[in-house]
Amino acid sequence: MALGVGLKCIKYLLFIFNLLFVLAGIAFIVLGSLALNIGRQVGWMSSPTAIGVFIIAIGVIIFMIAFFGCCGAARESYCLIIAFTVSLSIVFVLQLTVGIFGVVARNQIQTQVPALLNQTMNSYWTSFASARTWDFVQTTFNCCGLSSPIDWQGRLANSSTTVPDSCCVVARRNVSCGANALSNPMWNTTLDSNGCFNTVTSGLGQSIIVIGVIALVLCFVQLMGITCASCLAHEIHNQYQPI
Repeated sequence: MALGVGLKCIKYLLFIFNLLFVLAGIAFIVLGSLALNIGRQVGWMSSPTAIGVFIIAIGVIIFMIAFFGCCGAARESYCLIIAFTVSLSIVFVLQLTVGIFGVVARNQIQTQVPALLNQTMNSYWTSFASARTWDFVQTTFNCCGLSSPIDWQGRLANSSTTVPDSCCVVARRNVSCGANALSNPMWNTTLDSNGCFNTVTSGLGQSIIVIGVIALVLCFVQLMGITCASCLAHEIHNQYQPI
């Protein structure tokens, strides 16, 4: 069927948009896989695992929707373009909701994670999951304890001066480097002196804002795709109408 020059441009723009959408779907799947990896390392925290599965699911859905859009635009299929438009509209609403919720719930998330960390300090020596969580946090953020290494006093191995090995600065980090580390008057040169509370809270806050902004930008791009698809579907539908 013959389309006008303007609508042909919309058709090719929609096709390019869907190619970008395919890349976005792949990116979501990769990010979800990374979140799952974090979930395995931080054994007691189910949130990263749940988030990872959710992100992968979004990536797969986006990939499938982009497939409908590419095929519909290339074949000028009214049914495929309508399926693409409806599906993308649903994803648009869900993604907008998640983005807004993430920004609004930022303060709650920032307070819950440090609270969970505080609850697991006393079980570091007796719980493998707690130890793995703290080691992951302290090595990832180069921090020690909630506010400082002093928070570990009396919590490990019946010693008031021992801290986890993950507290040691990178240059000195090895097995047993944390044994009686606080007995050294110069412990602030051998241990990461920054507390994990502020470091983790700040890192989570920045990550949530970035994710929220990215989600809102993607929503804007998706809205443009919905508009283009609707115009193209309307014109294709008119081509079949009797004169």
